[in-house]
Formats: sequence, C-alpha cells, structure tokens
Amino acid sequence: MSMSDPIAAMLTIIRNGQMVNKAFVCTDMSSKKESILSVLKDEGFIQDYEVKEIENNKKRLKIKLHQMNHLGENLVNTLVVH
Repeated sequence: MSMSDPIAAMLTIIRNGQMVNKAFVCTDMSSKKESILSVLKDEGFIQDYEVKEIENNKKRLKIKLHQMNHLGENLVNTLVVH
C-alpha cells in the first residue's frame, strides 16, 4: 500500500527547485496547497504563486522562488517543523 502526502511533496518540490536555482516550480492545484503557499508568501519563503489553467479545465500552481536569503541559505531549508 502506497501512501501519499501532497503537502510534503509540494514542499519538497519547492526545496529541490531552490537547491538547483530554478526561478519557478509547478505542482498540482488544491485549496490546501494554495492556502499554505499564501502563508509561505506572507512570511517571505517564496516570492509569489499563481494558479494556471491547463488543458481539460485542470489547474496547476506556479510558484516563483527566492534564490537565497541574506545568509546565502535556501529559505525553505530554514523551515523548522515541530
């Protein structure tokens, strides 16, 4: 039985994108992910995000990444999960 955690997958996509200095990454759309991205944007962990409509009425989230913080660290790597 495989288990899936879409929120953890999204955070991994963001972290991996920052590690290879991508300007943008994309992930599947969900209202929970959009809410989390709103908080990440408000707290300065990402620059911005937008909902993009693709074929067959599907939606994706396009996330604009910060490259590094003032200490040269990837911002998502500084997140601490309790």
